[in-house]
Amino acid sequence: GKNRQGGLEYLKENKEKYNFEVVEIPAHEVEAVTVSSTKIRQALSEGNVGVANQYLGNPYTLWGRVMVGRQLGRKIGFPTANLVPLDEYKLVPADGIYAVTVRRRSAWHKGMLYIGKRETLGYGLERSVEVNIFDFSESVYDEVLALYFHKFLRADRKFNSIDEMRIQLITDKVSALEALKAI
Repeated sequence: GKNRQGGLEYLKENKEKYNFEVVEIPAHEVEAVTVSSTKIRQALSEGNVGVANQYLGNPYTLWGRVMVGRQLGRKIGFPTANLVPLDEYKLVPADGIYAVTVRRRSAWHKGMLYIGKRETLGYGLERSVEVNIFDFSESVYDEVLALYFHKFLRADRKFNSIDEMRIQLITDKVSALEALKAI
C-alpha cells in the first residue's frame, strides 16, 4: 500500500469490515529477480522499458487523448499526435525517444514516441508526450490512442537547430523501424 502501509495481514483483518476477498498471489520471479511494482516503476522511470516489459509480461501501455499541438512536426515531415494521459497518476516513462506500437480503435500502427520538454523549440518546462505514427495521415484529434512501449531508443536532447533535430528524427525512425521489425 501507500508508503508501505498495510499489507496482507491488514487486508485479511479488514476483509469482512469492507466486504472484499483476499487472495494471496505468490511472488513472481523473472530470471531470479522477484518482480515488484517498485522495480517496474523504477525501470520505467529510468527508460528501461525492456526490463519493465519483461517484468510485466507484456509491453507497458499508456492511454492518452490527442490534443491540438503547435503543428511544427508536420512542417518538418514528422507530424505528431500530442497526447494527454487519461490517468493523471499513470507513470509516464523517462524522457526520450521510444519505439512504440499504437492502437487506434482496432487498428495497429508502428511509430516513435517523444517524451520531454521540447527544449530545442523553447517551449518551456512542461513535459510533452507526442507520437509520430508511421505511414499515417488521418486526423486523430480528441481520440484516445493506446501506446505500447517496446524499446528506448535514446535520451532527450537539445539540438542547435530545427534542421539538426529533423536529421536526428530520420535516424530515430530508422532505429524504431528496426526495433519494431519483428512486431
